[in-house]
Amino acid sequence: MSLARVLRRLPLLVALAALTGAALLGALAAAAAAMIGWWTPTLAVNPAMLAVIVPALAATLGGASAAWWWAARESRAVDEHRRASEQAQADVAERNLMEASQRNAYAAVGDFATELARELAPSVASARSAMRSVEASLHIDSPFRAPLERAQRELHRLANTMQDTLRLARSGKLSMRRIDLWIPLRNALKTATPDAAARSIWIEPPPFGRTPIWINGDEQALEQLFLNLLLNAVQETDSGGRVTAAVTIGDDAVVSITDTGHGIPQDALDKVFEPFFTTKPEGAGLGLAIAWRTAAAHGGRLSIESALGRGTTVEVGLPRADAVGEMVLQG
Repeated sequence: MSLARVLRRLPLLVALAALTGAALLGALAAAAAAMIGWWTPTLAVNPAMLAVIVPALAATLGGASAAWWWAARESRAVDEHRRASEQAQADVAERNLMEASQRNAYAAVGDFATELARELAPSVASARSAMRSVEASLHIDSPFRAPLERAQRELHRLANTMQDTLRLARSGKLSMRRIDLWIPLRNALKTATPDAAARSIWIEPPPFGRTPIWINGDEQALEQLFLNLLLNAVQETDSGGRVTAAVTIGDDAVVSITDTGHGIPQDALDKVFEPFFTTKPEGAGLGLAIAWRTAAAHGGRLSIESALGRGTTVEVGLPRADAVGEMVLQG
């Protein structure tokens, strides 16, 4: 019998032991009374008989009290375990429902994006080309130059939104192979550094280890994921701030990116991974949705912690290559 099962039955065992002990002591007392001749109507005033009966009563009361105490404690423990189990099941059900809803949303966005890009991409490219031609023909002091530049910026934003939407549609279709996680992370840091330097923001890279961190993944998709998170952090950080990248190794490889930026309101944290939700006036709201989808397609997870005025930390957890694929190397 396991220790856990014994502990669960301990109140019953204590109660049975107390009753058994009381019965034995009572039997011994009766036997002693019969043998010695102490059985009299004035038993209560016979000190010798009391010396036998009182311990029997004390043992009975003590055993019963101990059994009640253990039973009450065990009952509370069972109730707490049941409540914790029900809460865990509710959390899992809610998370599964959210993930299913997101998968359906991504599928719908993917179908929509493919048709939208097919219809609009040629028109947008043609309009941008025509505007550039018109701009080249305008006098430098022409009053039409300013509105034309605004129109070009909007078309550029539209083209980027369409490109991001297509990337979201393709984010679940990866070319998986065994790779070293350091490679896409290092490339993303190298690409993001010039933009950060232009804004006087310091990107602090992790101490790169010599031991590879093997995962099964798509190198280009992960590089784009890390780059998006780094650029988001840079954009949210004021001049003179800092963006820190760190890597921790456990059952998963976890890449965390922390900024000293403005932070995200608490009421927006539950929505930041939804397609087209954004807190930026000119954002399309697809960057974190693409990142979430890419991490999920790798069997990983994406989580975010933030507070207004104290910055944001985004963690990407990715499964390490296991015995089915390749041996896990300790970092």
